[in-house]
Amino acid sequence: MREIFVLKDSYPGTIGSIVKWPDAQQTYLLVVDDPNGQFHVVNRVTGEIVNSIGRVGHQVGEFNNLHFIGIDSKGNIYSAEVQGKRVQKFRNLGGL
Repeated sequence: MREIFVLKDSYPGTIGSIVKWPDAQQTYLLVVDDPNGQFHVVNRVTGEIVNSIGRVGHQVGEFNNLHFIGIDSKGNIYSAEVQGKRVQKFRNLGGL
């Protein structure tokens, strides 16, 4: 077991759901960062943030109280918001 800190200095430092990338090595973790309205792609080996997606808001690609994320076998990412009362789909176009 090991511990990975994601945005350790970010207030209040709340992480929501976590999912593993659907490749055989489960190379990445996708981590919900509700207070900042984002989810982060984290390399499981290094703990480094590879990408951050979103911001607080009501438009496409923005989140209003991002609560949950899921990923299918093709790498499409689904997000669910509590206050936004919606689900968004982010299509995997062949990369992160």
